Amino acid sequence: SIRPKRHVEPSPEWLRQMPDYDHQPSPSTSSVSKFDNKEEALALANASNYGLAASIWTQDISVANEMAAKVEAGIIWINTWLQRDLRTAFGGIKNSGVGREGGWEAMRFFTEAKNVCIGL
Repeated sequence: SIRPKRHVEPSPEWLRQMPDYDHQPSPSTSSVSKFDNKEEALALANASNYGLAASIWTQDISVANEMAAKVEAGIIWINTWLQRDLRTAFGGIKNSGVGREGGWEAMRFFTEAKNVCIGL
């Protein structure tokens, strides 16, 4: 079994003091944090300078929709993880990248419009 080396009570202030806080980990990592209310959960979720993806787990779909609108991430999974239709756009916000992959967003990114007029 995997055992943590230490346990600390997370807070947005504590997260910002972590040495690797301002670096996006690769490969992707996940953290699980304890919180007392939606506002605290939102503050913890948005405390990072990165925003590639987030996962919200709840039995209340209205809470899920409310939090998804407020979490600063390029893709939000609700009660799932890594589920994605490849036809849809994907990309992060904040320092998690520029632009989008997939879907119409990628088509626009890789397309140069040109207007050709012919006088007959």
